[in-house]
Amino acid sequence: GKTLIDRSIQLLRSHGIEKIFIVTGFMSEYYENLSNSFIKCFYNEKFESTGSFYSLLTVSKYLSGDIILLESDLLYESDALPDLFKLSEENIILASDLSFSGDEVYIDYNRKTYLVNLSKNSESIKKKSAELVGINKVSYDTINILKYWAERNNDYAKKCHYEEAFVKIINKKSFYVNKKQKLIWTEIDTEE
Repeated sequence: GKTLIDRSIQLLRSHGIEKIFIVTGFMSEYYENLSNSFIKCFYNEKFESTGSFYSLLTVSKYLSGDIILLESDLLYESDALPDLFKLSEENIILASDLSFSGDEVYIDYNRKTYLVNLSKNSESIKKKSAELVGINKVSYDTINILKYWAERNNDYAKKCHYEEAFVKIINKKSFYVNKKQKLIWTEIDTEE
């Protein structure tokens, strides 16, 4: 059997990804063992008190182009990835039908399927159109806008998750929501 991260690395490599950056925190020593010529690990020493956006900021100064931003605790079918490489949109959020798992990040998008809002709080979303999967394409230009926003909103930026930061800049950069019907995926958050 393969671990989730090994499977993701294999899928990314099969789509031509040549450089993989992993931001570590909890159990960092496991991820450090994955380091090789195409995988580099960066330790977020503040992982216990910061959100996932801070992890993105940790590695941002080493980026030189567009990225695939992928959460490490995902199990997903290989069909989840191809559109991120085929579609011409600058920024893409992979979404699915609602899973009703109890841990959803709900997405509201407009008629052209661009992000309007997203949140774990279902009350704050007018139209729950889709669910965030945790696999995204983000342009280098968008990364720089996110960094600029973080410099001006430092306290909030340290605590928020990357998807919350996306919402904060949608007046400057749009995010296409690629909703894949019947996508098979799950997030593994607990030891059970």
